[in-house]
Amino acid sequence: MVQQIFFGFKLVTPLFIIMALGALFRRRQIIALSGFRDLNTLAYRLFLPANVFYSIATADRSELFHPVYSLILLVGIGMSYGFARLIAPRLTAQPAKQGVIIQAMVRGNFVIIGLSLLQIIYGPSGLDLAGITLLISMPLFNLTSILALDRTQARRSSGLAQLKKVLLNPFIIATMLGLSSFLIPLPELLMSPIELLARAAGTIAIFSLGGVLELRSLRSNQMLLNIVSLIRLFILPALAVLAAFLLKQTEQTAMTLMMFFGAPVAVLSHAMVLQLGGDEELSGQLILYTTILSLISYAFWIGLIRFLFI
Repeated sequence: MVQQIFFGFKLVTPLFIIMALGALFRRRQIIALSGFRDLNTLAYRLFLPANVFYSIATADRSELFHPVYSLILLVGIGMSYGFARLIAPRLTAQPAKQGVIIQAMVRGNFVIIGLSLLQIIYGPSGLDLAGITLLISMPLFNLTSILALDRTQARRSSGLAQLKKVLLNPFIIATMLGLSSFLIPLPELLMSPIELLARAAGTIAIFSLGGVLELRSLRSNQMLLNIVSLIRLFILPALAVLAAFLLKQTEQTAMTLMMFFGAPVAVLSHAMVLQLGGDEELSGQLILYTTILSLISYAFWIGLIRFLFI
């Protein structure tokens, strides 16, 4: 168990160092807040979509057919979104916070943290289920995020306007292009620069996050942080692991489901809040809070899964 805690610490610590650098650059006024917001926009419209496209386009297609795993994933995401829509208005009356809470309960940092940890545990084979996971989750994540954050607007969008937002969202476009590359692969001349953009996405998003976060008033949202963290890091992965156990899935399948549903709130979610609207402070707090606590939760779940699936 101590070794697993050390694994988690090694993975998460670099995120905080990069975040801290962003905060330091802003505090020293090396980069102004407006500059960090511009950088965040760049990450949202270029680097992160490139990462989404590249992850899907390079997915292992031989591992794309897993009906039981896919069903657990689809049902889990749907239930997470439905439960979040139900509970968010009961936690706060502010629409700007409701949208952030809904997105946080659905969208985890699986790509940046979960996949890395799976690779450490299982080696290259730890990514066997990454392709099908991304193909199913990316479109649903983007759709649910847009629908959740739309409730922050003073006037709710019509159905047609919501559909337009979904179709024109950079991540939806990146997802569709990634899927289309299965039929029409891009030449290496184009894939190479996309790969470079994708590799830089996480670093730029985390650095800009450190520059835009205002974390002085953590206590103002303490109840929301505790409740969302409990659901995000313990209740959702518990249900996923239980489903895997009852359906007699392998240890690696259960571990992948846990990493997915028990991931801390996605860094990408903050970029979407800045672009689409929502409580920016709560969004940043949830990312930091759940990422810190994930050191404990990941260690607990890894030990439990290895015990249950011997």
